[in-house]
Amino acid sequence: MAAHVGKNLMAFAMIMLVFGVAVGAEQVASSPNLQCPSCRGKDYAPTPGQFNFFFLVRQWPFQFCHRPNECSIVPDESEGFTLHGLWPNLDNPCPADYPEHCDNSVFDATEIDQDVLQSMEKLWPSYSTSNECFWSHEWSCHGSCSGWNQHDYFANTISLHNNNDIAGALKDAGIVPSSEEVSTSNFLQALTNKFGYEPILFCDADRSGNRYIDSVYQCVDHQYNIIDCASVCLVHDCQPEGNKSCGDSFLYKTVQVQAGSQKSCKHAVCKQKSGTCQGGSRADSSPLLISH
Repeated sequence: MAAHVGKNLMAFAMIMLVFGVAVGAEQVASSPNLQCPSCRGKDYAPTPGQFNFFFLVRQWPFQFCHRPNECSIVPDESEGFTLHGLWPNLDNPCPADYPEHCDNSVFDATEIDQDVLQSMEKLWPSYSTSNECFWSHEWSCHGSCSGWNQHDYFANTISLHNNNDIAGALKDAGIVPSSEEVSTSNFLQALTNKFGYEPILFCDADRSGNRYIDSVYQCVDHQYNIIDCASVCLVHDCQPEGNKSCGDSFLYKTVQVQAGSQKSCKHAVCKQKSGTCQGGSRADSSPLLISH
C-alpha cells in the first residue's frame, strides 16, 4: 500500500492542505469529497467503489516461505508469482490513504463460481493459514471497498493475474530464478517491456544486507488496465523505503521449503475501521474536507 511515504512528504502535504492547496488536485479527480478522519469516534471509510486506483500485488512465495516452518505448504515453482491481492487506493493527503472494510459483508465462498474458486486454489493460495482464511482477509480488508460483489472481485483479480504473468515476462527476457543476483534495472525493464509501465518492487533484506525479491506491485485503473504508477501516486510516494527497497540488485531464487503446521485464522477479518484512520490521532476533532 502507499503507506511507505517519508514523514517529510506527509508533513508537506498536510501543510499545503491547511493553506488551501490541493496537492495533485488536477489529476486526483475520481473521488471529489474525500475526508481525513479525526480518529476520534466513528471511523470514516469511503463508499465502496470510491477510490483512485488498485494495486495488483503478487508475491514471490519462496521468499515468504524461506524460514523453516513459516509455511504450511510447499510453493509450486511452476506457478511463479502468486496473488496477494487487489487493493483499492486513494492517494490523498491523509496519513494512510487506502480504504479498508467499506461494508460489513463477510467472505462467502458460495457466492463465487466453482471455476473461479478452483483458480483461486491454484493462483491465490495461502501459505500459512487455510485458503478461506486468507481470502476472507482479502475480501474484508480490500474487496469490500472495490464496489464489486464477491464473485466479481475474485474473478476480476484472477483475470488480471492471468493477463499479466510476471514470471512469464521475466522468463521471456532470460530472467529466471537463480542463486546469482539480478540487476534491479534489468528486472524492471523486462516487466516494463511486457506490460508497458514500470511496476513497483518490494524486497526483503537479511542481516548481511542481501536483498531478496518479495512482491511486485502494478497499478490498475477502474477499467482493469495496467497504468503508470507515477501518474496516480501523486501525493504519496508509492516506492518502498529502507529494507523494503530492492537497491541496485537482489536475489530472485527458489529455496528448499521446510513446511510446518497450518496457522490459526486470527487475522481473517479486518477490524471495523478504515485504513485511512489507522492508529494515532489528529489534533483537531473534525475531519478535513479534501476537494479535488
